[in-house]
Amino acid sequence: MATTAADLDTRSDLYALGMVLWELLTGRLPFADQPGAGESDSSLAAMIDLRGQPIEARYEAMAPADCPPILRHALLTCLSPEPADRYASGAELAHQLQLSLDRTARDLVDPPARSIRARFRMRPMPVVTLSSALGQLLGGLYLMGHNTRLLQHTLTASAQTGLDHLATIVIALGYPLGVGLLLYWCRLVFLIPDGLRRGKRYDEATLARARADTLACGDRIAGVAFTGWLVALGIFLIQLHRTADLSAGLLANLIASHIVAAAVAVVYTYFPVTFFVLRWYYPGLVAAGHTSPEDTARLRLLARRSRVYLGVAASVPLIGVAAGLAFLSPEQQQIVIESIVALCVVGLLAFVIALRVFYTLDSDLHALRRIADPRD
Repeated sequence: MATTAADLDTRSDLYALGMVLWELLTGRLPFADQPGAGESDSSLAAMIDLRGQPIEARYEAMAPADCPPILRHALLTCLSPEPADRYASGAELAHQLQLSLDRTARDLVDPPARSIRARFRMRPMPVVTLSSALGQLLGGLYLMGHNTRLLQHTLTASAQTGLDHLATIVIALGYPLGVGLLLYWCRLVFLIPDGLRRGKRYDEATLARARADTLACGDRIAGVAFTGWLVALGIFLIQLHRTADLSAGLLANLIASHIVAAAVAVVYTYFPVTFFVLRWYYPGLVAAGHTSPEDTARLRLLARRSRVYLGVAASVPLIGVAAGLAFLSPEQQQIVIESIVALCVVGLLAFVIALRVFYTLDSDLHALRRIADPRD
């Protein structure tokens, strides 16, 4: 609290305004003032002592049930006993009050208390880990149904055994390596939300880096995954060259199908990861700091990249059919026809889901841009 006239500034005015707005909202002041408070020096000192403490939970609970959490948070920020914890200007408060009228934006920043988003808010590790594994699983299933079945009918028993052992080694070494690289590259995506949840405070530069890393998280995971699939392809081609004499057509088909599987893994890693980090974690980082024009620019770029990933998702069933059947004899086509049909059916269903996720992301991106820049 301000102790001298020299300490009074805009934040003191916001405290007074917050007091008036809180009384209008709840019908009473958020303090246990005694009758006749302020009429004597001792009662005035007691009033000042009360206002030097955070608002008690029982007074916070007096807000109407339909009061948006972002509005309650804005008023409590104004009523913070420490001036440094209040808004620095009236424009910041006006922005928060405006957001309380924007349902999509306010639900992103302050999700309903009993919602799943509220329960997992600022806990990115389990959700991001499971989401990133989804695409890899889908890509691996297609690869097993196509390339593995073709090779089982082409390679000798010893060559197939050697390839299986190599695949086990590649997965056992490559997957932990990729996870470790991503944990380091995206460390702020995990560390900062966890710190905020535990009550830690960070400077604006750290929060800005965390916001940037969070928006890039889906691309980074997709990029590392695609690189891993390409490296694995190179290793398998070297092994096949050493142990088998495959025709150029079959080799081309295996390469094309491997790339299709990699595309499946990348696309269906990107969408769930981006969906969850954008809805569950990024808004908390926005609420913890001050946004800048760079945040708006990154949100626009993310919207453009999402359209590219959506185009890849739409093309997977079409390209997958051509790549899966190209250069194969009729007998070989019969071997993989089930995997091709599965790719078409699952690919179309997955695209419908991806399209729905895309529209939700697009709506969220518009809302987040309004948060970052009210003029947007």
